[in-house]
Amino acid sequence: MFLLDIAVKSEKRVNIKAKDNKKLKFKRVEFENAQYYGISKIKGEIIKSQLNESEFGEINLHNKTMSIIYGTGIGIIVTAFSA
Repeated sequence: MFLLDIAVKSEKRVNIKAKDNKKLKFKRVEFENAQYYGISKIKGEIIKSQLNESEFGEINLHNKTMSIIYGTGIGIIVTAFSA
């Protein structure tokens, strides 16, 4: 799948929405032994989950620039209305 290849190369956080509307979040996606794996960290332990491409509806990569803009923008708006 093309989007998973991009996710592997980007080494960024990935949000995946499955066809059954289940949301999955991973620190990154890796490709090993002809399989894709989602890497997450839970309570300090690294978890490696095999990904099945046919179950995905939508894949979103983390956009650091927009995250900074949204975080800053919300802070400014809250401050402006609080004053």
